[in-house]
Order: sequence, then C-alpha cells, then structure tokens
Amino acid sequence: MAKQNQCKQCSEKYIIDDQTIEFLKKIAPTFDGKKFEIPANHFCEECRHIRRMLWRNETHLYNRKCDLCAKQILSMYRPDSEHTVYCLQCWWSDKWEAQDYALDYDPKKRFLDQLSELYKKVPQPGLTVTNSTNCDYCSNTVDSKNCYMMFSARGEDCMYGRKAVDCREVVDSLFGSNSEKCYEIVFSDNCYDCKYVHESRNCSESMFLYDCVDCSDCFMCSNQRNKRFMVRNQPVSREQYDELMKNEWSGSREQADKLYEEFESLILKSIHRENRNFKCEGCTGDHLIECNDCTECFEVLRADNCRRMYDSMGAPSADCMDCDHTPGGQLNYETSSCYPIWNSAFSLLVYDGRNAYYSINCFNNCDFIFGCVGLKKKEYCILNKKYSKQEYEKLVGDIIISMIEDDDWGKFFPPNMSPYAYNESIANDYWPKNKTESIKSGFCWLEKDYSPKFGGEFYEPLDDIAEYAGDEDKQNELLNSIIKCNISGKPFKIIPKELAFYLKNNIPIPRVSFFERHKERMKFRNPRELFERKCDLCNKNMQTSYAPDRLEKVYCVDCYQKTVL
Repeated sequence: MAKQNQCKQCSEKYIIDDQTIEFLKKIAPTFDGKKFEIPANHFCEECRHIRRMLWRNETHLYNRKCDLCAKQILSMYRPDSEHTVYCLQCWWSDKWEAQDYALDYDPKKRFLDQLSELYKKVPQPGLTVTNSTNCDYCSNTVDSKNCYMMFSARGEDCMYGRKAVDCREVVDSLFGSNSEKCYEIVFSDNCYDCKYVHESRNCSESMFLYDCVDCSDCFMCSNQRNKRFMVRNQPVSREQYDELMKNEWSGSREQADKLYEEFESLILKSIHRENRNFKCEGCTGDHLIECNDCTECFEVLRADNCRRMYDSMGAPSADCMDCDHTPGGQLNYETSSCYPIWNSAFSLLVYDGRNAYYSINCFNNCDFIFGCVGLKKKEYCILNKKYSKQEYEKLVGDIIISMIEDDDWGKFFPPNMSPYAYNESIANDYWPKNKTESIKSGFCWLEKDYSPKFGGEFYEPLDDIAEYAGDEDKQNELLNSIIKCNISGKPFKIIPKELAFYLKNNIPIPRVSFFERHKERMKFRNPRELFERKCDLCNKNMQTSYAPDRLEKVYCVDCYQKTVL
C-alpha cells in the first residue's frame, strides 16, 4: 500500500507508491535460499538520480600519466586522484589481472569501505572509449571513428557534442541522431546539411528550425510540416529563397549573433507540445521513442514497462526502474552507465553482465558478482575473489545482512566513493549547484583549476569566415594561436579539421569555448520533471516538463495535432 516518506538527503516528502513496492518485491534477490527485500525508504526520486549522476564525468578531461606505462594521456580522473589509472591500451592488455587485487571479506568492517578500498587499487581506464579509432579526445564513446571532443556518442567525423548517436560530420550537437553534415542541432533526428535546428526531424538544407518535420530549404521557421522554401514561416519561390539566403547568411559573426537572438525569440513564441514523445503508448515523460507503458521516463528509446529511466537510447529495455544510461536488459534497479545488463542493481559501468550488485567497471559477461571492480569474464566473485556457487550464495547473504545493519543495503554507492566532485559530474548539468549548496548536500567540490594556462597574447578571430577562405597565412595564424573564451576567459584552440568544417559551411569562428557552448545548449532542454499544467488552448489538465510559470504556449497532444499537423 502506498505511503509517504521523508527523503534522508533533502528532507522533502515523497510517495512510495504501489507500483514501486511491487517492482522491488519482484526483483528482490535470493541468496542461499533467503530472499532479501530491497527497501524504498531512503531517498526521493531526484536525490537517487543525483547520486547516480555523481559518478558520471563526461566532459572534464585531464592530462596525466598512465600508472603502468607512464605515457602521457587524457583521462577523466584528475592527476592527483586516489585511483590507479591506466591508458586504454594498458587497461585492455594482459599485463594485469583484476583478481590479483582481490580482498577477503572482513565481517568486522563496513562492506562499502572494503569496496572503496578495492576500487582505489584496481586500475581504472582513463577514458571509456570502446571499439573506436582516432577518438583520443573523447569519452563515453563507442563504435566511433575520427571524432574530437565527443561525449556519450557514436559517430564518424564529428566534433564538439554530447549524445550524438549515429551521426556523421556533425559539429556542436546535443542529443542529435542519424544526422549528417549538420551544425548546432539539439534533440533532432535524421537531418542533413542543417544549421541551428532544434526539436526537428527529417529536415534538410535548412537553418534556424524549431519543431519542424519533413522540411527542406527553410529558414527561421517553427511548427512546420512537409514544407519547402519557407522563410520566417512564410512561403516563397525558389528564386526568392535563393536571393534571401544570400543576404541572410553571409558567415559573419555579427550577423550570426543577431540571427541566433531572433531564433531564441522564435522558439519562445512557437507552440510547444506537452511532450516530445514519438510512437509511444501509455507513457509519461519526454523525448521517448517507441516506448510502451513507461512512467516518468526521459530520453529513452524502445522501452517497455519501465519507470524513471533516463538517457537510455542504445537498445531496448524492459521492466527497469531508476536507471540512467542503461540501454538494453531487463529487471534492473539503480544502475548507471551499464549496457546491456540483466537482473542487476546498484552497479556502474557493467557491460554484458547478469546478477551484478554493487559492482563497477566489469566487462564481457560477468555473472553473479557482488562488490567487484574491473573484472572480465568472471562469475561468482565477491570483492574480486572467486568462490564456488555455494560459498558465493552464503557469503553474499551474510554481507547483505551486515549492510542492512549498516543501513547501506538498497542504496546506490555513497557520494564520498565517487572519484568526481559535484562540479565535475553531469549532475551539475541537470541540477546546477554552487559550492555552498553542494557541500551542504554532502557532495565534494573541486576548487583547483586544471585547465591549461596561457600567459601570452590572445588571438582575436576575424569576424567573417570569408576572410580566411583561400588565405593560408591567415588560416595558419588562427590555427597556431590561442583564443580567449568570451564567457569563461579560458583559452581554447581551433583545430585544422574544425576550421575546414567552418570554411566549407560558411560558419564564423566561435569566440566561446566548447564547454560554454555546451552550457548554452543545455539551457534549451527541459528539466527531467513533470508538472501539472493546463493546456493553453483548451484548458485541459496535462502532465508536462514545462513548469506552469513558464512563458511558452504549451498545448496538449490533441490541440497540438489539430493546430500544427
């Protein structure tokens, strides 16, 4: 029966409903003939989510040495991290074995303290780049080629983006997919040769689009369907369009900034649908694709009967709850950055795993593991030590009993185990906090600035990209110089491949670093939260990620379809 509870992190009250209770009963594991129920009375949904996101650093990379070969590498771990860090070549090599670091369980010590000790000793991969070529400056990237500064991505010849999936030659993106030769696309799919396109799909050769579908040769338009040769939502002839485009987009920074301001105003004035779900039935949440019976889910592809799933776009999932970055698998709870995984809980970066609990960075079909780190192709292991099936079941039961006594069972890893500070993790992208707020919440805060320092004279990019075209001297001057970010004041560079893209696409040289551009794009995404709000046309109650006090016109699905489609 549903009951109200108080969060032990933020003290806010929240409801533990019947659906949650039934799910936790369903997934409660059995060891040595005893079933261990998973409690739901620790933290509210948001605090559970934040605790998982604290373990995911995507965009902060540091120069450090591999602790095995001493080669200089880029890493997600700071140079002064307590953790042992290997370059990818060393980590995947046969030069070391995770079981050599195994610990005997000590019943007199808190289990999570023993796991934390193991986690610091077992080598960690400096970056999570899998099956990729020439992607040295990327992280959380798979099956990619020739990418630069791409995070949580899969693609080819892409630069500067997060969550770009199956893209080619896409630059400056956020949640773009199946797109090619695009610049600045946000939550858009299957676009070709587009610039500044948000919440759109199947569009080509267009600029400054919001919520457009099957459109081509359109400029500064919103809420359009199956249109061609449109300028500011008005139809024009092909000749008029070509002439207008010569004047509207010249490649100058001043002009681009003015158009971007106009685009922001266009987005605010457009009609917004209560959610951006596509081919879904019985779902609540936002940015869901081909999902059924999913509740409070966000950015999920092909899931069935899931609840509070986030950012899981890679493979179908079913019967999962409170998981993020965990595409694929079934019957999972409180997992993060796992793919695919089954019948598991409270685990991080487990790939092709089953029955994994409180485990980190385990790969290649690990099965029945509890409190393990860095294993590959292992089963029946506790703190990396191998046991028989009978020994494993009995000892896991004993450990869970001790965790219940320590009030640890049923919770994700504690914040103080994470190798990242709050302002390094993507938790800060979704729930921004300052130092005081973070520390008050029990999170670490990174004070030291590890970014490169530059004491010379900064270079001021030329206003018009055309000034670089055909002039090798000016191009070389740009490529060999350092630019000062107009927002953060930190130095950044333009690389040759990047300049070639700007020249080819008539895009002015940016004066703001990637990290600040990423922050600006993140402002366009709605919170992962649902609000009660009335449709601005029919006044019907609806659940939406647009808070009631926001200024956008938000229509329920029925009114939106009648008005826009």
